[in-house]
Amino acid sequence: MHSLPRDERFQYDRRSEEILGETLAAFAGFDSSRLDPTEWKFLARREQITVHRAVSATRQGVDSHKRRVIASGFLNARLSDALGGLYVEDDNELLATQAILNPSGCTAVDAAVLMIAERRQVRAAPFRFAGVKWYSWKKNVNVGSPNLSIGEGQECDLLTYERMGMALAEESDKKGSQELAYHVILSLNKPEWPLDVARGPGLRRADMAFCFLFRKV
Repeated sequence: MHSLPRDERFQYDRRSEEILGETLAAFAGFDSSRLDPTEWKFLARREQITVHRAVSATRQGVDSHKRRVIASGFLNARLSDALGGLYVEDDNELLATQAILNPSGCTAVDAAVLMIAERRQVRAAPFRFAGVKWYSWKKNVNVGSPNLSIGEGQECDLLTYERMGMALAEESDKKGSQELAYHVILSLNKPEWPLDVARGPGLRRADMAFCFLFRKV
């Protein structure tokens, strides 16, 4: 049984709120066409999503070895469908979602919902969630290559505290605010979790923090 003491959950809730607040502040004045090329470098584009990486990781409160990225774009789907696909409470559904969303070059190995602290309410809060999830994947081997490159064949995992819900963001060009859906993913510092899964000595645990914002356009 996985559970977080109340004080630990409070810390992760507070950190999630901080990340959400920072993201909403950045979103208020965001324009992908005006990103400073001396601060942000184009990294990749997939369909209608563009990703930029910070040229320097140096920022107050950010470790120098951690990369900062911004992804922006459009999804050809209804907001309810996009969020409904991300909302999962079941291990099998989570693994299926990861198999679909995993980046190219990686294969989903396992996934589990370890703890649910808050669940959605179909009418009042259809996308609300708070809990702990675990993901495991393996970097694919380049078939035909005589030698393995760094990281190929390596198994990695990620333990996260996640929150989903709705928030209000100030509109930069209009008076008032607009409602956005958010999904915060924050690495959880519990090396011993999952309790019932054997972890080999070569397993690498990822450390990251993301905040996704979704809105109708």
